Amino acid sequence: AQGRSWDFLMKKDRVRAREQIEREKPFLLVGSPPCIYYSTLTQSNYSRMDPLKLARRKAEAKVLLHFAMQIYELHVRAGRHFLHEHPQSASSWQDSRMKKMLAHPRVNTVVAHLCQYGMKTVGDDGLWQPAKKATRFASSAEEVLRMLDRKCDGAHVHRHLTQGHAKHAAVYPPELCRAILKGIEQQRIREGCKRPSHAEKRVERGRGIY
Repeated sequence: AQGRSWDFLMKKDRVRAREQIEREKPFLLVGSPPCIYYSTLTQSNYSRMDPLKLARRKAEAKVLLHFAMQIYELHVRAGRHFLHEHPQSASSWQDSRMKKMLAHPRVNTVVAHLCQYGMKTVGDDGLWQPAKKATRFASSAEEVLRMLDRKCDGAHVHRHLTQGHAKHAAVYPPELCRAILKGIEQQRIREGCKRPSHAEKRVERGRGIY
C-alpha cells in the first residue's frame, strides 16, 4: 500500500492489513498463500532437507495460511466474499482450520484445470505447452466458482510441472483473471448491485473491476 511492502510473517503487518481491510470493506478478497510446503512435490523431498530449516518453513507456511483463513472468516461474517486458491493436491486442504471454513454453509469449492484459461509452461526444448495444473478454488461467491468450474477434455498434451517448469505456472494467465473478474461482477448483479457500462467494458477486457 502506498509503496510499502508487506510481510505477513510479521504481526504488525498482519494487523495493518486487517485494519485496512476492515476500513475499506472490499466486496471480495483473493487469497493464495504460498503453497510450496504444502505441495506433494516439496514433501517428496523432505528427507533431503535440514530438519530445523524444514520445521521453520512449515511453521511459516502455517502462519500465512491461517492468516488468510482469519481474513476469510472475517469477510464471511460481514456478509462479503473471498476466493482462495491452492493446488488440488495440496495438503493445506486437510488443515483443521481450512476444514472448518469449508464446512461453512456459504462456502463451496470447484476444481479447475488451468490449461483451460491459457496456462502454459516452457520446457528445456524452448517450446511452450499447456499446463494442466489442477487447482481447487474455495469461495463464498457462487458466481465466481461457476466461472472457474472448467475441466480439460484431453484434447491437447500437457507439460508436467516438474524439473523447474512450475515457475511459469505461478502467475495467473490473463484469461483466468478475466474469469474471476466476470464472476465477481455476476455475483454483484446477483446481489442487486448495478454496474456502469464503462466498468463492464473494462471487466470484459480483464483490466478492471467495479
